[in-house]
Amino acid sequence: MAAKSEERSELDPRYAAVAARAVNWDALLWQMPALTIAAQAFLLFIALAGDTAPLARIVALSLSMGSLYLAAISMARQRQTSIIDAQTLENYERQAGFAKGELQYGPKWRNRRNKTEIGYPFIERLTLLKHRKKKASSGRKKRPRTAFGAWMVGFGILFAIDLALIVIAIWFPILLGQPDTPPVRPVEVLAPTPSTAPPPSP
Repeated sequence: MAAKSEERSELDPRYAAVAARAVNWDALLWQMPALTIAAQAFLLFIALAGDTAPLARIVALSLSMGSLYLAAISMARQRQTSIIDAQTLENYERQAGFAKGELQYGPKWRNRRNKTEIGYPFIERLTLLKHRKKKASSGRKKRPRTAFGAWMVGFGILFAIDLALIVIAIWFPILLGQPDTPPVRPVEVLAPTPSTAPPPSP
């Protein structure tokens, strides 16, 4: 027991540092989708407005596609860092003598979370909280569905929509509406008025 307590106290500073970093990365990971969706709503509003010029519409859609791509890259890198931090913390907990049911990181904790029911089966399946243990055709277990994977699918769908709108804006702009142009008023040409010269002096 004394050896375990000494080992746990030795690992505590490193464990606390990595845990704090993991919390920060996790917060950044789930801030990215909210910011991306807000940017998408703004850019799509500009692109689909009836009074938007064709060039401005194409630029807005291109920016939308670029933001989706950059957000996907950032989320993938942040998730990569979160996974390696979780593995590191799990190793610390195992070395410190935590029981399997006490592990707060890694696959064991993820499996406990996935088995936890919220009491509404329909909502669990609809929001990907319910994980089925199915085997693939090769006999290996399928990887569990994750919220990260759902967001990547959503980003891909939005990217395809932006691309389709760009094609429509270039080749079928009438489908997106034309910008309203004010009617041209005819220019009134004023006839020159004859100049009245003063009568000559006697």
